[in-house]
Amino acid sequence: MIKSLNIFKPGKHTAMNGLSLDFSEDQLRRSAEAYDTSIHEAPLTVGHPRDNLPAYGWVKSLSFAENGIEADPYQVDADFAEMVNAGRFKKISASWYLPDSPSNPVPGVYYLRHVGFLGAQPPAVKGLRDAAFSEDEEGIVEFVEPYSTNIIATMMRRLRDWIISKDGIEAADKALPDFLVGDLEEEARRPADSEPNPTFSEPQGEEMTREELAAQQAKLDKQKADQDAQAASFAEREQRIAEREARIKRDAVAVEIDKFIGAGKVPAAKKDALVAFMCGLDDSTVIEFGEGDKAVKQSPMDFMRSFLGEIKPAVSFGEESGEDGAGDNGGLTAEQIKDKALEYQEAKKSKGIAVSYVDAVNAVTAA
Repeated sequence: MIKSLNIFKPGKHTAMNGLSLDFSEDQLRRSAEAYDTSIHEAPLTVGHPRDNLPAYGWVKSLSFAENGIEADPYQVDADFAEMVNAGRFKKISASWYLPDSPSNPVPGVYYLRHVGFLGAQPPAVKGLRDAAFSEDEEGIVEFVEPYSTNIIATMMRRLRDWIISKDGIEAADKALPDFLVGDLEEEARRPADSEPNPTFSEPQGEEMTREELAAQQAKLDKQKADQDAQAASFAEREQRIAEREARIKRDAVAVEIDKFIGAGKVPAAKKDALVAFMCGLDDSTVIEFGEGDKAVKQSPMDFMRSFLGEIKPAVSFGEESGEDGAGDNGGLTAEQIKDKALEYQEAKKSKGIAVSYVDAVNAVTAA
């Protein structure tokens, strides 16, 4: 029958990361009572591997006695037990989850993570029995002081070599695969300042206080408000610029239309409509009129200017006409010019020639 292992005792102890903690009898008693293999079963390991692998046995239960916490091991690998009984791993160390650790399976108590077996590493918890699995030897586990990964890698390599010499390489691969030992050796070759320090539990990230979170949120809110205000100011400035440019363009077009009105080419009543129409024309595009050598490229705005400029001031639009409607149009009234222009259009149409009304007016008034 394998006897229990004394893995921890009350008192103030320093973890391998330098953290000093006080363990009372009541705390350890509650840790023993909280241990439940259905929640988390602590393995027996060599050293303190970060992933709890490989396991050479398991802790079936914990109990609190006068000398501290006792662990009942079971399913212990026979070769590993033989090596422990031979004194190759006299020192053992308990790894705990801190009560407030996010990874703790039973929050609020120190929960056993694993029991690590060591070689000649000096313990941090003094006065515990040496570890052994045989009935005639006492089993002690100690809270170990900091040790190097190189020591663990060396022990694992020797353990694998010993299994190979005793049972062959296949047995060694099953119990302690070479890639696991290789990973440890690779870890040992890393610079010391990049190697994480093992602790009771997994590393915990720093948490911000409520005040710090509130201050950070206020800072972000202010930054967003400033950005929104800047964007609104920029949009308002762009709007003012666009309105100013539109006003300048409208005034310039109005001046041009006034010239056409003064020349008798455009009726004054159509000024506002023409100004609005021409201001809406796209002055950035170019349209090609005609074909070949006679092709002309103009923007819609330039085309409209040319079109208005080519209209002959032949028709009086009423402002300069006399009472009978006659003006300087060869003695013709506006009504007579209209009738003649329509007749001219019909005459040309009968010959297959399409003539606009403006061209017809120009033709009859020039005669």
